[in-house]
Amino acid sequence: MATETGSAPTAPPTLAIGESPAEFAATAESGRRFQRSGLSGGRNLVGFFSTTCEPCLEHAPRFAEYARSFEPGRVLAVIQDGEPGAAKAFHENLLPGVEAVVEKMDGPVARAFAVEAFPTMYVLDSEGRVEHFAFTTARLPQPAAA
Repeated sequence: MATETGSAPTAPPTLAIGESPAEFAATAESGRRFQRSGLSGGRNLVGFFSTTCEPCLEHAPRFAEYARSFEPGRVLAVIQDGEPGAAKAFHENLLPGVEAVVEKMDGPVARAFAVEAFPTMYVLDSEGRVEHFAFTTARLPQPAAA
């Protein structure tokens, strides 16, 4: 096994493969309720974005495109509203068709997923555990065959 050198962190700044998020409950802009227990029974895609994050502007539309490979109701974007009111425009313009929860910085869903950087994206397995995580859409796994 390779060892890390220098000042690199020994653990990823996020949930690791095989981990589950902490308990959370949040209501999407659509009114739909999301919670940890709802993450089982199928693969899920969860992405975290901030309205003040430059890379998020690039990756949010790609995330929305990638989200089409998931079953309806199995995709959630969490938008950190860094500037009051900016989340609504961010959602409408960059994440069309994706259900979104808007929360303040370090909100309950971001804490449940141990998010420390934006964007952060997770693919969760049918048990609600991290199957894959990425900080860019280019690092997301190829969509499963339909």
